[in-house]
Amino acid sequence: MYAMEKITVFVPNYNKQEYISQTLESILMQKTNFKYKILIIDDASTDNSVKIIKEFIKKYPKKIDFIQNEKNLRCLATSIKGYKKIKTEYFCVLDSDDYWVDKNKLQKAIDFLDKHKDFTIYMANNYIKEKSKKLYPYINHESYDFDFNHLEHATFGHTSGTIFRNVIFVNEIPKIVYQAIDTKNEKVYEGDSFRNAIHLERGKAHFENSLESVYRITNNGIWTSLNLFQQGTLNARVYLKMFLYFKRKSNFFLNMSWYFCQKNIDLLTSIDKKNLKKDLSDFKDIFRECLKNKKIKLKFKDKIKLIFFYIFLNLNITNQIKLLSNIRSIYDN
Repeated sequence: MYAMEKITVFVPNYNKQEYISQTLESILMQKTNFKYKILIIDDASTDNSVKIIKEFIKKYPKKIDFIQNEKNLRCLATSIKGYKKIKTEYFCVLDSDDYWVDKNKLQKAIDFLDKHKDFTIYMANNYIKEKSKKLYPYINHESYDFDFNHLEHATFGHTSGTIFRNVIFVNEIPKIVYQAIDTKNEKVYEGDSFRNAIHLERGKAHFENSLESVYRITNNGIWTSLNLFQQGTLNARVYLKMFLYFKRKSNFFLNMSWYFCQKNIDLLTSIDKKNLKKDLSDFKDIFRECLKNKKIKLKFKDKIKLIFFYIFLNLNITNQIKLLSNIRSIYDN
């Protein structure tokens, strides 16, 4: 049985005192013909976030449920705690530095999903907001539908624009998600890629080219705090783990993992030597696992690149730094 509210808006927060008010106000401005719930979980913030949240609770005590972690659990454990609390028919996640700009966002999403029972995801387009830059669209694509069997044609929207039919977490959280806490795979399951994929396996997705939210890019976000090589490693890891999770039934995930592995080899010279040891350690395991699962036909130049990378991996850190410095100097000249 679902709760009497139609949808839960889950807002995880950590040290977002600068933005949390705008986030909550954008939810509370929603015009709906159904009840909705806001679930806020603060991950032991050290700024004034909790004070601001409690001011909103005083004004809207019936709409807001609030949980405050006693210690910092990080994103994945906090997300799991939220998923377990959600008992409504639908849910969405709105990060506490993003916000909605369409007062009918929830109504449009729920109207669509109520009418189309074979859909588990409604995604709307959104703006991107960077400091000192004008807002611009996240995706340039017309509205359309897609499913798990045609992932190569999929356009996944941003977290701020996505609404889910609650067909998975209402029953149980996949064990693999719990097992990822405090491991290298933690980031695989804390973002929207895995959440999108597991819900898409259970139904279709609709992308609506309507600008309904704002994705605010800051330098301390889960994604934006990573350098390009780290982002490539995370992408390769996410796609490989999804390939394995879905029991190898979609080569799309493996192909995407290999694509990001190749991109990272090209990015070797961009790694800061301070990060070299850690960045390579994180990458080489996923690279080898991807290679083991994929039967690859390589062009000659790619074979040479692969041989070089294997040699590079077997050098000690001092020689790795020297080699990269020599390559950089060749490019510079």
